[in-house]
Amino acid sequence: ALHRAQRVGGALFNVLVTDEDCAQQLLRLCERPSFAIDGAWEQQRKRFWAAHLRFAALKRCRTHKAVAQRIGVSERCAGRLLEEVLHGVKGNAPPLVTVSVKPPRPEPIALLELEAALMERLGLMEVRVVQPVQEQWAYPAIGAAAAQWLKERWQRASECSVGLDGGRAVRALLEALDLPFCLRHFPALQRLHLFALQARLRERVLWGGGHPDLLDTVIMRCSDTNEGKRVICHPFDGDAVAERLDVVFVSVGAFEAGDREVLQESGVTMGEVAGAVGTLLSQPFDALGQPLGRGLGERLRTLSLQRLRELVSNGVPVFALVRGAKRAQAAVSALRGGLFNSLVIDRIGAETLLHVSG
Repeated sequence: ALHRAQRVGGALFNVLVTDEDCAQQLLRLCERPSFAIDGAWEQQRKRFWAAHLRFAALKRCRTHKAVAQRIGVSERCAGRLLEEVLHGVKGNAPPLVTVSVKPPRPEPIALLELEAALMERLGLMEVRVVQPVQEQWAYPAIGAAAAQWLKERWQRASECSVGLDGGRAVRALLEALDLPFCLRHFPALQRLHLFALQARLRERVLWGGGHPDLLDTVIMRCSDTNEGKRVICHPFDGDAVAERLDVVFVSVGAFEAGDREVLQESGVTMGEVAGAVGTLLSQPFDALGQPLGRGLGERLRTLSLQRLRELVSNGVPVFALVRGAKRAQAAVSALRGGLFNSLVIDRIGAETLLHVSG
């Protein structure tokens, strides 16, 4: 129709918007040379339609076969197109689709009620309760919740100094932070100081992960990156480090056989720690949260519990990372002794904490 109008006396318009098939046909009718469609663009267009039909269309194609029928290719070709959609083509085209898994928001009412009850009854500054899908995911969930609190603080900070205990929960926190790459989202944060709160070697630290290896991992990740230049890691240098801390993360544990072995290797007798119910910064405390032993912080080369208590008294956020019912009972004693004022805990531990403290 457009071609005939042009021949009779001229088109009734001077601007045309059409698709590629119509454009090619018009050129043939007007005896003009057709322009070859770029092969790479044609493949990219097929990838786009495959992605649209599989992930975004109102009536989505649930199988490779259905996608293939809609775009007129073989089922094998449709599978390859969808693979390229998700992973890209090396050296040619980036992925067209990214997949992310986000936790449900808002949090379940039951968790919010637990947080409110713990803050009110125990007088805590901050509480985060997590409910891992499976028990083995408890530490990653606790670490992610602690990391989220830090990131919220970094939104309005130009500098932050974080004190770190050892252990699986603190390791999970560092993994969740994804340093240094997460700093791209915090341009105002010019300096991030990470302070080790222990100076002992990994094999002599309780909970399966000491400070040298944790901070060494961060240092290696920050090497030769622009964001990494904003991260400064500090080895433990005595109780004086406490004066520089803006927030502290520590693991609370029940006093077990492994703790006794570590203490004995450091020259601590069991008589010195009689009545221990838990450990914090590898130092035992009794049912009232009172540190046991004389000068254990110096002997174990870790921040002393007396200095930690001063931080709590001064209003510095000291987060206890607690997993499970057994450690929650030890956390009750640590709280009585004023050894922390903020908490990240799983649901089982939170319910135990409420029951025991009541």
